[in-house]
Amino acid sequence: MDFTDIENIMITKYRDQFYIERKDILNDYASKTSDKGIMYYVYSENSRNENGYNICICEENQSNVVIEKDREELPYGVNIGTVLRESENEFYIDEEATEEVGTLLNETKERLLEEQKEYLDSRRVEGHVYELYEKNEDRACLFDITQDDNEGIEEIEFPKELLNESEEGETFIYQDGEYRRK
Repeated sequence: MDFTDIENIMITKYRDQFYIERKDILNDYASKTSDKGIMYYVYSENSRNENGYNICICEENQSNVVIEKDREELPYGVNIGTVLRESENEFYIDEEATEEVGTLLNETKERLLEEQKEYLDSRRVEGHVYELYEKNEDRACLFDITQDDNEGIEEIEFPKELLNESEEGETFIYQDGEYRRK
């Protein structure tokens, strides 16, 4: 399963939680199936090598170790989300592990997306005024100035067109389920 969309659909708080839980799921599964050999997880394409993948070693003491492998070094059919094992210095796809780990990660993603939805819904208050304190290409960071809230909200459903033409420090009102210029 490909989880590269996590960056686009989750706010930092829940994205980071997904990465922590992913590491735990991978390490737990690797530990339970250690009799099959060292487990590796293909988690992204390599940004420096268009023909390569980033692969993490799924072992308690090496869980943050990333190795880079060219596609031709890996078995046919490998993609992001594939679980690999190594035997006689060659990788092979562990189909069962790929399916089971994929299911666990997908369940985690769905649960965190639901938690994120509830969190964001609780922070979007009809009639409240929000100040844009930071923006990037697809997200608005807002303070609820009606409530004098210091926590802020990382908003992923702020209208892109409005975000592009807005400046930090501007205020917006949340009305009828959307942000509008005040």
